[in-house]
Amino acid sequence: MQITNRRTQESLECTLDTKPQGSGSKLSLLAGIKEVGHVVYGEQGSDLRIRWIENSMKSTYKGVGSALIDSLKNQCQQNPRLTSLSLCCMDEDSAVFFYNKGFRFDGEGASSKNTLMDNLQQNPNFPMPDDVFLMGEMKA
Repeated sequence: MQITNRRTQESLECTLDTKPQGSGSKLSLLAGIKEVGHVVYGEQGSDLRIRWIENSMKSTYKGVGSALIDSLKNQCQQNPRLTSLSLCCMDEDSAVFFYNKGFRFDGEGASSKNTLMDNLQQNPNFPMPDDVFLMGEMKA
């Protein structure tokens, strides 16, 4: 698994390490012995639920969040009990990242949020309505 140094554009080989954390697990992305990001997750019904994701070196490396999400998607696909990867998005900027990774809003107001995200993907200057907030439950 590789991430990229933002300054030098060099690729850096990384490894994954999983450890129990509370009622779930913590998946860490390591560059050597240094953690560059992690995700805390657990099974919730038929979902693999992301509880927390942290890119601790966002200003230095790109691809950390994508590597973590892709790893969880692979875990979900390999387990027949799990039907989706889910999370609660609490930041509109993060919603764009998760949308680009294949997540879609789910639940109340999902249709208008997903339509707005589609419009924003096609036209970044699309006007944001005052009554739609790009936060809430998302599934991939």
